[in-house]
Amino acid sequence: MTNQAQGTTEAPRIRRLIVTRQFARSYDRLPPYTVAQLEKALRRLLETPGDPGVRLRPLAYPDGYHELRFAHRDRVLLRIDGDVAILLDVVSFLEVARLNARAARRLRLED
Repeated sequence: MTNQAQGTTEAPRIRRLIVTRQFARSYDRLPPYTVAQLEKALRRLLETPGDPGVRLRPLAYPDGYHELRFAHRDRVLLRIDGDVAILLDVVSFLEVARLNARAARRLRLED
């Protein structure tokens, strides 16, 4: 959904979160302060998805995959399917950059 007047994409309305085992393992290794930041970001995603403070961005590839920034260097890798967000993993911003670079290479090869 695009807001024609502003040229921005509205955030999808998330009603349910599904946690994968990998996300749970990564979550358990986070320090307490980072856990608090993550929980705040997930709460905001559920309550006010269009809020600019919800830093949700689609990945270049594959479709439906997003990153949710919740700390300076930390991201949640998730897949959105309708109104459900599947929390896949907690990764660093470097891992997200690698995923986007890999996608860009793949798209260039397909052209």
